[in-house]
Amino acid sequence: LFSYWKTERYRQVGFCRTSQIQFNMGRRQKSWDDASMDDEYGTEQEWSDGRETYRRNEDGTMISGHPYRARILQDAIDSANTDDEQSHDPVLLKLQQLGVRTYIIAHTGDVRETFQNIRRVIQQESKFKTGRELWEQPCLLYKDNFGRLYNLTLQNNAQGLASKWKSTFDTFSGMEAMIALVVMMRTLPCASSEESDNLKPAYLGLLLGLVFTEELSLPWLNTSMFVQGTPSIAAHSLNSRIGSDWLRKLVVLSLTFAGISNGDVQRYLTLFGVGLACVILLVNLGARAWHFLGWKPLTHNGRLSPYLAFISALGTGIVVPYMGYTEVRAGGKLAIESIVKSAFAVAVVFVLSDYDEVQKFIVFGSEGCNQDTVNIIVGLWWALTLIISICMVKADPEGDKWPHLDEEPLLKEDQASPVGFSVPGLPSFPVDPDIDKFGVPCISFGMEVVFGLLMAAIIGGGIIFLAFTDWDEEIAQTKINVF
Repeated sequence: LFSYWKTERYRQVGFCRTSQIQFNMGRRQKSWDDASMDDEYGTEQEWSDGRETYRRNEDGTMISGHPYRARILQDAIDSANTDDEQSHDPVLLKLQQLGVRTYIIAHTGDVRETFQNIRRVIQQESKFKTGRELWEQPCLLYKDNFGRLYNLTLQNNAQGLASKWKSTFDTFSGMEAMIALVVMMRTLPCASSEESDNLKPAYLGLLLGLVFTEELSLPWLNTSMFVQGTPSIAAHSLNSRIGSDWLRKLVVLSLTFAGISNGDVQRYLTLFGVGLACVILLVNLGARAWHFLGWKPLTHNGRLSPYLAFISALGTGIVVPYMGYTEVRAGGKLAIESIVKSAFAVAVVFVLSDYDEVQKFIVFGSEGCNQDTVNIIVGLWWALTLIISICMVKADPEGDKWPHLDEEPLLKEDQASPVGFSVPGLPSFPVDPDIDKFGVPCISFGMEVVFGLLMAAIIGGGIIFLAFTDWDEEIAQTKINVF
């Protein structure tokens, strides 16, 4: 039911045997009468070990070619469809020879068992390093009763979320995130009631909602993909019960309500919104730094794993925020120059934000707060993080500037797949995750129907009753000191 094809046979055929093959003008030649070759491949005219295609010449020698990997796989799929094969096992063998990590889930008719197997695949794949090598890409296939293979995908709107996440990842600006972070720290000393009695964060809410949208977006998804090692957006949507972007909405809402509030409620809402925005910026920087540094994902897969990943990303963002810049992936001088320029710009903006007129524009009322403590803390943090980030940049990064082994990618990226990749040439088998949701197990269907009818009668009757009384008007005229 649940199979995991390893690639040991491919490595034995594709690498160990190369020492026995002689090179001649760029073409590998070997005598056809090699007993080991006959034992391995028989006496066929043409065959492939997954990386190269071999055929016999008229003079009895064997020569090898280098066709595209996608063509080798497509030939196997076409052969399985036209040769009256009882199953597509030759396609699985070809995937194995090509070095593809393949998971197979067979048809059972049991919905819960199928989704349990999907979650087992996601858990297994999350253990691998997020920066997967070209020759170790995974795929998840569904096998029907006739032995046919399909790419198993999930119908949970993963493509739309993946498009948004990809756009946010590409347009994220580390320098803008750092500037917003240090400027908002000017508001934190206002936590004391003696410092300021009238904070107006309307402009700050507008800036965070419109200008810094990418920097504040999708912190839970970033930690899931980069720190937890979730293979795909579909896998995240299947396992996560946390909304993708509700933290950013909470920041904007808290600052909006603070703009129309008074007294302590206004100050607390402002500080809550500013503090949460700082946490989101640090988490996004930390998650990106985790990804660019190539760290392995967390191995814990329990219920607390999303929160542990969030805390880990927050700690990484506090220690090495500059490593979350896109330019860090290149390493060397480009990374150093980007970090130094950004750090200088952050320091200049932070100094300028100490002027009262600048603080009035961002958060009106924060200019009366004592900034001495903030200057000391931010100054130490700025210097230490800059030093640590510079020391972590590789002078000669290995990186992935050139494809591994000069080979083209075989699988195509597919965020609708639980493992993030699909096999080209195979059709998709979409599965709706909603069919795996059965509601509260301790309450029967009849009880839920009765509860719904009673709620409709009681609440609906109460709303109608308000039209014949003045009780709602008395409540509406009651003064509340919040607004």
